[in-house]
Amino acid sequence: PGQTLSFSQQVESAPAPNGPTFESDLPEVSESIQFENFTIIEKISQGGAGLVYKAKDRLDRIWAIKILRADRLTVHQCEQFKLEAKQMQSLKHPNLLSIYDYRIHEGRPFLILPLCNESFLQRIEKKKLTVRESVRLMREASRGLAYLHKQGLVHRDIKPGNILIDHDGHALVGDLGLLHETNDPTSMTKELREPEPNNTISRMLRNFVPGTVPY
Repeated sequence: PGQTLSFSQQVESAPAPNGPTFESDLPEVSESIQFENFTIIEKISQGGAGLVYKAKDRLDRIWAIKILRADRLTVHQCEQFKLEAKQMQSLKHPNLLSIYDYRIHEGRPFLILPLCNESFLQRIEKKKLTVRESVRLMREASRGLAYLHKQGLVHRDIKPGNILIDHDGHALVGDLGLLHETNDPTSMTKELREPEPNNTISRMLRNFVPGTVPY
């Protein structure tokens, strides 16, 4: 009684989702929708497994709410979502997106994250980037990735849309749902030396210079 649980312990002890209870994902909204203690304002983005909404809490603070999609409510995806929350909490770096909380609402796991201004991709599309700013943001994102590599983790989904820009104009590497843990932080270097032509990193490097997408 009275014992304070760590974030990881709270995530571990969170009840498992009972399965989908929503008929569909939250819609594009023209008026606010209540979601637990938050008011959903608008949808920001959608990925392969999750939806990200702009939301406001009871103190009028603005957050990003990442919700597991209704069609991804499998045991495996829910465990991956929980793992993402625990990994985000354990990783501390100024160029990695942080996490405020992990919760479950009516069978739907969701993350509460700081809301960033926009992504690197959005800056590119708006043609708002100078060469100097692009280099600075890429250096900052690279520092975040280098930190992950030192922890023995590979991002596996780094792209302009997953590099976020905070309110102070700094780059944050986000969307850590596909993080891959290796037993040896140098294993990425070892993989590059492997003769197998179809390993993931080799495919990425073969397509990096010409700018084509690896498959």
